[in-house]
Amino acid sequence: MKGYIVKFFVLFFCLNKVMANSDFAPDTLEGKTLQITESTNDNEFKSEFYFTLNKAYYQIPLSNTFKEISYDYNKSIGSPSNATLKLLGRDEGDVIHEIVFSSTTTAQSNWTDDLKSGDGELSVSEQNFVPISLSDFTLSGSSTNDIFKFGDSNQALYYDSFADNFSDRKLSRITYNWEQNGSRIGKLTSSLGETLFLFFESNTDGYFYWTETVNEKDRLNGPFDLNEVSGGYAYDSLVGSSITIEDTVYSFISSSAAEIQTASGSTSKEFSYLKNSYNEALLFVDPNLYRLDFHSINSGMISEGGEGTFQISHNTATKGWVFNSFFPWVYSNKLGSWYYQGLFSEHNSNKTEMAYFQSWRNSWTKNDDLEFNNRRVFALEPQKNYPKGWLWTEHLPWAYSFETGGWLYFELAKDVDGNPVMNYYDYETESWGLYGPSLISLIK
Repeated sequence: MKGYIVKFFVLFFCLNKVMANSDFAPDTLEGKTLQITESTNDNEFKSEFYFTLNKAYYQIPLSNTFKEISYDYNKSIGSPSNATLKLLGRDEGDVIHEIVFSSTTTAQSNWTDDLKSGDGELSVSEQNFVPISLSDFTLSGSSTNDIFKFGDSNQALYYDSFADNFSDRKLSRITYNWEQNGSRIGKLTSSLGETLFLFFESNTDGYFYWTETVNEKDRLNGPFDLNEVSGGYAYDSLVGSSITIEDTVYSFISSSAAEIQTASGSTSKEFSYLKNSYNEALLFVDPNLYRLDFHSINSGMISEGGEGTFQISHNTATKGWVFNSFFPWVYSNKLGSWYYQGLFSEHNSNKTEMAYFQSWRNSWTKNDDLEFNNRRVFALEPQKNYPKGWLWTEHLPWAYSFETGGWLYFELAKDVDGNPVMNYYDYETESWGLYGPSLISLIK
């Protein structure tokens, strides 16, 4: 029995010595998230603290309010698992924790404030929720209703909903910079002159703390959501599409430029478009801001900024001057980009359909301008004399050929072997033929 007691004390002494020499306390708290629990006989305080270089942020329990305070942290030199943390400016006054780390993620403490003292527990979060990049994410805050839509190369769209009147609100282009300040802390700065700290509770939500870069007295905080909004009827991008609102047609030829056609003529303007939910988007073409509610991929209602309905077409890329010398690759002069055009057989009706692949949308779109007519059937033989080069296709199925100086009429059909093909009628030669039969690729 005496031997067991001796062995126990030897083991206890060794464990204490190991703990004393262990280096569990972090050298700095910058970028770390700690859950701190402070207990007394009749009360308990628990919250997560997010530490930046010289500030700490925490949620006041039972509220959505985040508070910013200063802190001071010192790791013990002689006992590397011990540290002192001073949380300065808490509602209870300065709170001082004398901490002993039992691992790199857990610790116990004795704490005091201006009025009381007690025991504490601390745990260091190892979860990593902060994205490396914000590209394609949409950020919204429930207490501000402002929305950020982030793109590549530090470009973003910003919807400012501060004005009570919808027509006075702005959808503008800004630049931004994103920093990972820790596994659960991100810092967003922008050309708006603002700094936004995001404290993540998951991959998609958490709390923000907002300040103006110039006037740091202005503060705002609350919950945020960070999501990739995809799916639904609303378009991710309007490039290659056109929207008709009343008697005005907006054709979107790039990510920032639109051609606007009215009864009095046409003009070009910059535009901004932000998809903020599955079936809703914001469109700004100075001076008009519209809230679009999509009821299908072809139409919807204008819920704010105007009245009535809108229609949307997917085939802007196929309109205007297109270059067909390398069919099925076609160059759109309107978009300044190539698209791939192909034919396929519709499964249910066995009719020939045409679709084109839009690299700017990373998707196929069916062209509804051409009708299926199987009355004219031709053998699949290469033809070298079909009109190539530039075609004016604004009024498909009619197209004007710059090469022939005449009009063509197109229709979809099948050849003698049942393969999908496209026929054309040449008004210069007054004859029918297959359009580029040896070059058309079937969509499987």
